[in-house]
Amino acid sequence: LSAGRTGFKAEDQKTTNILISYFSRLNYSFQGKYLLSASLRRDGSSRFGPNKKWGLFPSVSGGWVVSDEVFLKEVAAVSNLKIRASYGLTGNDRFADYKWIGTMSQERIVFGNTLSTTYYPGSITNPDLEWERTRQLNLGLDLGLFGNRIQFEADYYISKSDGLLLDVPVPSVSGFT
Repeated sequence: LSAGRTGFKAEDQKTTNILISYFSRLNYSFQGKYLLSASLRRDGSSRFGPNKKWGLFPSVSGGWVVSDEVFLKEVAAVSNLKIRASYGLTGNDRFADYKWIGTMSQERIVFGNTLSTTYYPGSITNPDLEWERTRQLNLGLDLGLFGNRIQFEADYYISKSDGLLLDVPVPSVSGFT
């Protein structure tokens, strides 16, 4: 088996990635007590397949400064009361470069008395590899009492992610690992 020969496997790797983003935001305030904000973000990442390079991530939030209303002005103990809510979608592209591209793997095998190099498919091509998305709803309350000497803030949020970017091994009977 090629006695006295040592097979060397040289490897080299260089990666690069590109991220481009477009962002817009709109803020609106009516009489300083009714607040609205909306944003839209569009990101493109080279880490995803050609079918899913771009992601769209909108968000909206609103607030109501209840303490500025006439019916609450007479309550001296309450110096600040604000109710707020927001909903938005964010994206994650923190994943290895080029994972959507199918790769070839290399092995050395022996045919007779000859040590040969062979190549075989090492991973599956996935042009639909896409953004990990997180949807979040946030409800909040700010309360200031006695000239804001006592302040209370409460938040409730729900966060759900889908399309997690996780390199999961597939069964070897598929021909890949």
